[in-house]
Amino acid sequence: MEILTQRQMKVLTLRSKGKKLAEIVRETGEKWSSVDYAFKTGPETIGPKFAERALRETS
Repeated sequence: MEILTQRQMKVLTLRSKGKKLAEIVRETGEKWSSVDYAFKTGPETIGPKFAERALRETS
């Protein structure tokens, strides 16, 4: 199982709220490639239980 960084957690949290890629890039100030990578390694790839816990901890 992959351990997410704080930045990835923030991206996943915004993503779960229905934000688009460009909106997340603007809001977080992250590089486009970092946000795109976090999108690709989203809750689907890290497992639903871990994703749920991650989202609870950051919201």
